[in-house]
Amino acid sequence: MGRLEPAAEVRREVDSAISAVREFVRDFDPQFLVIFGPDHYNGFFYDLMPPLRVGAAAGRRLGYARRPLDVDAEVARLVTRSVLTEGI
Repeated sequence: MGRLEPAAEVRREVDSAISAVREFVRDFDPQFLVIFGPDHYNGFFYDLMPPLRVGAAAGRRLGYARRPLDVDAEVARLVTRSVLTEGI
């Protein structure tokens, strides 16, 4: 989405799922989130594709965020070190 638009029915299902997750997160009120997703393709493409990526900062370069995203760079680096230590 944002580059290629799915069929209207698919878009409604996705929007509904995103709304449910948004409500769950708002009610749970976590200190931080770890999100697993395939978005690293947009930043690297196939010629430089890493098996995973941990974001230590966020911007609007790709146009996805409606507002600036608050990213805790220290926690992101801790997650990165932990993932590498565990051999993932």
